[in-house]
Amino acid sequence: MIHGDGTYTYAALIENKLSVVFEDKEAAKSSLEKVREFIRNNPTVYVSAHTPEGIINLEEERIMKL
Repeated sequence: MIHGDGTYTYAALIENKLSVVFEDKEAAKSSLEKVREFIRNNPTVYVSAHTPEGIINLEEERIMKL
């Protein structure tokens, strides 16, 4: 899964924290919960463009665990 700006870090995803940039807070919360639900129910390599972990996760095919 390649995400946009739902979260800027993996810690934020794990801690269920929104990014600092969003137009509609409730829509952002809903989107983040949908991403988290998808990850919980599907083997997912979560690729972040904002952190070096993104490339590593992709190269090593690391499955995200929540």
